[in-house]
Amino acid sequence: MSSPKPHVEYINRVTAARALTEKSQSVWMNHFVFIEVELDSIDLFYAEGPQGENSVPPQFSKKISITTGNAQLSCLGVDYINKDTFLLDCIDSTKLPFSNKFFVVDKSGGVQIFGNGNYNQYTVNTRRISQIVTITNKLGHEHKYLFRSTPAYATQYAGLD
Repeated sequence: MSSPKPHVEYINRVTAARALTEKSQSVWMNHFVFIEVELDSIDLFYAEGPQGENSVPPQFSKKISITTGNAQLSCLGVDYINKDTFLLDCIDSTKLPFSNKFFVVDKSGGVQIFGNGNYNQYTVNTRRISQIVTITNKLGHEHKYLFRSTPAYATQYAGLD
């Protein structure tokens, strides 16, 4: 077995990571992603290895940088929409209540940003549990749904004041 190559870039703070899985077979596809949030940018690093290759650690040699221009942006989650597209779940904490932002990033570097209402009045910047679920209807059309849960203490309704 060959020794792993060191990651050549310095990473300050990894805020989320995910492995691509084949949900129907419950197997890892040997594709991995993690994000690092800088003062005014998000760096998305990903590795793609051949499926079934377990003896070689992933090499995060591919990187996509997204300039946000916002030092108050925190990204708490990353997931695969498909093998070529990522979803970043972020919070803009410039003012209370926080505003939600989703970044859809494809491997070619294309970025779409979607705002989402903060209906529960999040006031604490904390990790969330999220999962993308794919459902196929009777006509064979796939629909993807993002389910996200936030701990009660992160909302104004927790009564912890």
